[in-house]
Amino acid sequence: MRSKTLLVTTALVATLGAADAMAKVTISTAVISGGKLIVKGKSTTGSTVTLDGVKTVPIKADNSFVFSTTYRPIDCTVRVEVSTNPSQFR
Repeated sequence: MRSKTLLVTTALVATLGAADAMAKVTISTAVISGGKLIVKGKSTTGSTVTLDGVKTVPIKADNSFVFSTTYRPIDCTVRVEVSTNPSQFR
């Protein structure tokens, strides 16, 4: 099984207040493996996390989130955005 490491950039969506801008987002895994993009991490704030504006997942009670999708970024760079807007979950 071959894995490809990704460069992940993180951002806080503009809906967060100034105090929330200090939130910590940690990416623990960012790979393409077995044909899937897998990004795992934690966020100290927010209710959802969006990957490149195409996939949104909830932040779990333990502050973790996981993306496991067939989405493939063109240049092995993805953007992870944290939002406090639960209506973004799809």
